[in-house]
Amino acid sequence: MKGIMCGVLLVMLASCGSRSIVTPEPMYFDLKGYVAMEIPRLSKEVECVTKSVQIDTATESKLTSRPDTTFWKRELVLLAAADINLAAYRGAYEVERELLLRGDSLITFTATTSKPETRLLQITRSRDRVMRVEVEQSNENIVYSTIRHLTYVPDSLYRVESVQRTRGVKERKLVIEYRFECE
Repeated sequence: MKGIMCGVLLVMLASCGSRSIVTPEPMYFDLKGYVAMEIPRLSKEVECVTKSVQIDTATESKLTSRPDTTFWKRELVLLAAADINLAAYRGAYEVERELLLRGDSLITFTATTSKPETRLLQITRSRDRVMRVEVEQSNENIVYSTIRHLTYVPDSLYRVESVQRTRGVKERKLVIEYRFECE
């Protein structure tokens, strides 16, 4: 009887150990993780950002000196949200790899179903460094449609182009451009 009790006690103690949660490796390029790594780097390295906003034909610009982490989190939210590594999107993208000049490569993720808003994600790399990120998104229903194109070039440019169509309302074009330079 004592042997059985000791055995049960040992099994119970062994099962009380700490459990670690294993997160699966991203199936596709981890855009959200990439943006999260870029934010502190940009906060340290970028001296100035010129942000231009164009709505239809009206344009406005603003210079920001020494943009901090909060600035980058707010401004790069659309890029981070374009991540395609959601459980619901597993298998929803076709992956094409293309070798370019000088060892550069282009990886294209194209949606194969109508479900994901991110229709296309292209990553241009030089060796292991990301040189350019392109995102095409589409969102539509019976009332409106939005087509968005995002371009991110590290240390140089972030651009958001959007066309919004609403039933019974004039089409609106929006371009937001961030140039990582002091003017």
